[in-house]
Amino acid sequence: MLPQSTSQATVLAIVAPALYFDNLNTDKLFADILPMWFVHPIIVFFISLFLGKFIYKPMRRRGYTMSRAQNANMHPIYNGLILLMSLYVAFPIGSNNVANAAGPIAVMTANELHISGTASFNLIVLLSTLIVDPSFGIGSSIFGHKIVQNTGKEIVLFGKFEAVIIAFVSASLLLFASLSKGIPSSLVQLNVAAILGIGVAKLGIKNIFRKTQVRKFFLMWIIAPTIAFCLALILTYLADKFGYL
Repeated sequence: MLPQSTSQATVLAIVAPALYFDNLNTDKLFADILPMWFVHPIIVFFISLFLGKFIYKPMRRRGYTMSRAQNANMHPIYNGLILLMSLYVAFPIGSNNVANAAGPIAVMTANELHISGTASFNLIVLLSTLIVDPSFGIGSSIFGHKIVQNTGKEIVLFGKFEAVIIAFVSASLLLFASLSKGIPSSLVQLNVAAILGIGVAKLGIKNIFRKTQVRKFFLMWIIAPTIAFCLALILTYLADKFGYL
């Protein structure tokens, strides 16, 4: 199983019917959303690479990371930092990825009930979020172990100190995307970009990008949103043809 962006699949699935009905907001899509999908992972990669070279490596030489001292890696401070970073990451996920999943449900409900007031719509958004949010935890508990293994082991092995860097950088960029222009972004891609940055700092660029698993990540990030777009377009066409729209 490969980590995949629900944000990009959701956006492309929404773009398909909008394009079919000639109601696509191209300014928002091409001026804001698509450029940020490329820019943010690049930013995360270079920030993580910089932190890996100028913070991780000096600490590694002093024996404070997994590679040089397992006892240091088990220090209670690292356990506390990991817990804080996990809570920090959860907040941007809620502000972006959960919102991506709850948004279509909320808008569809408001349209069906002909609700236009802000207060009523906010209530629908809250209820949609309460429905969607637990599914994230349930899905990760049941099916997430292979994804954790792919992102946690298949690219590069890292300890708790590196994990703190990865979580902080990727979550900060995701939160920035939510607060700035409300851009639906992928924590998965930001995480992988941060891991690649740390990996290049540790092992060099050739050793990281030669990995088959890394190439599979990039390939699937192209294929999956394309499939979502095509399926949504076909289903919209069929629903329109048979009079369901």
